[in-house]
Amino acid sequence: FIAGDFHIREDEVDGLKLMYIVPRGREEDIERSFSKTPKMIKFFEEFTGVKFPYVKYAQACVTDFVAGGMENVSLTILTESTLHDEHAHMDFRSEPLVAHELAHQWFGDLVTCRDWSHIWLNESFATFMEILWRRFDLGEDEFIYGLIGMMDSYLSEYGRYSRPIVMRIYGSPDELFDAHSYPKGALILRMLMEILGEDGFRKAIKSYLGKYSNKTADTEDLRKVFEEVCGLQLDWFFEQYIYNAGHPVLKVRWKWINEDKMLEVNIEQTQKDDSWSEYRLPLEIEVVGDKPVRKKLWITEKSKTVYIMLDRKPKAVLIDPEFKTFKALNLDVGVEELINIVEASKYLYPRVMAVRKLGEKGGLKAIKKLHEILVNEDEFWGLRREAAKALGKIGSSDALDKLVEALKTAKHPKVRRAIVEALGSFKEDKVVKPLIEVLRNSRESYYVRASAVLSLAKTRHRDAFNELVKALEYKSHNHVILTSALEGLGILELNESKEIILKYVKDKSIIVKSAAI
Repeated sequence: FIAGDFHIREDEVDGLKLMYIVPRGREEDIERSFSKTPKMIKFFEEFTGVKFPYVKYAQACVTDFVAGGMENVSLTILTESTLHDEHAHMDFRSEPLVAHELAHQWFGDLVTCRDWSHIWLNESFATFMEILWRRFDLGEDEFIYGLIGMMDSYLSEYGRYSRPIVMRIYGSPDELFDAHSYPKGALILRMLMEILGEDGFRKAIKSYLGKYSNKTADTEDLRKVFEEVCGLQLDWFFEQYIYNAGHPVLKVRWKWINEDKMLEVNIEQTQKDDSWSEYRLPLEIEVVGDKPVRKKLWITEKSKTVYIMLDRKPKAVLIDPEFKTFKALNLDVGVEELINIVEASKYLYPRVMAVRKLGEKGGLKAIKKLHEILVNEDEFWGLRREAAKALGKIGSSDALDKLVEALKTAKHPKVRRAIVEALGSFKEDKVVKPLIEVLRNSRESYYVRASAVLSLAKTRHRDAFNELVKALEYKSHNHVILTSALEGLGILELNESKEIILKYVKDKSIIVKSAAI
């Protein structure tokens, strides 16, 4: 339960009582945060085949909550920071958190894990349902870009440590609430759904939720239900992807053999020793030409070469075009091939992978293509964001000029944020003025200004300290500008910075204190 001075707004969906509970004075923020709850409930009911399990669903926002949200049965408690004003709504949404906690009413409450080692049954499923809602609500590109972000999150954590998803040895249960239990598990569920087919996957989910309703379950219970419903042996899948650490790493190269009118594609598994040595995984290859040719493969060996007969040299080769397979992908091809992918693919995933590789390759051709993407307002914002990051990674004076130029015309706040972050890769004086202008501009998104603070600090310019001190007073959603200014002062490593940071450590605000530390 919660207690306090709250405003309560009631709603309903198909006779189910809904309650939105917020601190008094925050009533105007309810619509922005919770208005899609009824549609989410209908979507989750339809996808799982199981009606919402309880007689009412309340969502309550409280101050200084210890996490993003907690999925108590029929009453989810959320951090107050999910409430936001209209200005924050430019590039901040509550739906990911709202959808995740709502999904837990099925996965975690109706059926919960038998012990902490199987926490993925709660968290991976809630994360996967959250991203499925994103596809339903915002479309395919948003869905795929969300999956890419999940892979990035997992790989970032993998750079520090690796573990099986089901892990029975741990010091504290908190250790299991990480990118292995959340995004990695969700990506593996995505692959499992593609192997079984969406209809089969949904039937298995319905059976699992029905059989263990108001009970606990473990991973073997889930596997057995899926095998029974779909008629497939899945022990190999769970052994490789759930009970063992690591992930497949595919190095892919291709060449056109003109005399034989044949495309040769080589796929090599290059994962580290802490992973399964030879994964079994599905992989699709689409060849873009006069008409697309799609090949569906099973990779079971360390190295596999595929030959595709064609009338003429293809425009582009797309590996796993719809990002159905859980793996890290390394494209071992040249700049021309990468540009061809960007230009010829109608799918987002191959284009993002090609743009990232162009950032590694560098050169004038790569910069030109990345700039074209970045300034094209008709392109999906996520691809433009990747182009900005790639230019920052290249780090040349030509790349810097393109970023500064793009900042003058870019409108989408998430694209502007990516440009500002990329400018933090440069030390030249010419980045300082644009960053200060963004930081001082109250019409900019809170999050764009917060990124400008950090990028300005990274330049270590003589004017940075004074601008960061001023930024401590700027109002923003979730104190994002303030916390970025404190982090920036730490980057400057000045004695004056230390005094200011110590002052904020004494602040009672959990958010501000954690940022200062």
